[in-house]
Amino acid sequence: MGDVANVGIRQTLVGRDRELHELCALLGITSPGSVASADAHVVLLSGDAGVGKTRLLTELRDRAFAEGWQVVAGHCLDFGDSALPFLPVSEVMGRLATDHTGVVERVAEAHRGWPGCSRGGG
Repeated sequence: MGDVANVGIRQTLVGRDRELHELCALLGITSPGSVASADAHVVLLSGDAGVGKTRLLTELRDRAFAEGWQVVAGHCLDFGDSALPFLPVSEVMGRLATDHTGVVERVAEAHRGWPGCSRGGG
């Protein structure tokens, strides 16, 4: 089977159906064509290394893509005493600024108090 590529092989998510369903419901992606309500939800997913956070988010991302959503992600890095607390926010904002001109400006206008969202670098 050396000639057979494993591109497109799908892994089954095991043991996280309840969590995946809850995340989909919070975001409004539980049924085809559904749209999140006007009430925004924020989810903080945490856990020890190796418990399946990335796998769960990968499945959530795949379902969102299937529903026509655009998905952006920011990553957390922890370097001991020198953590970068706003790295996920700046990573997402940078991606949006590249892909959707004007989005960052609208977000900055609506959320002036957030670090990295004010004009003039302040």
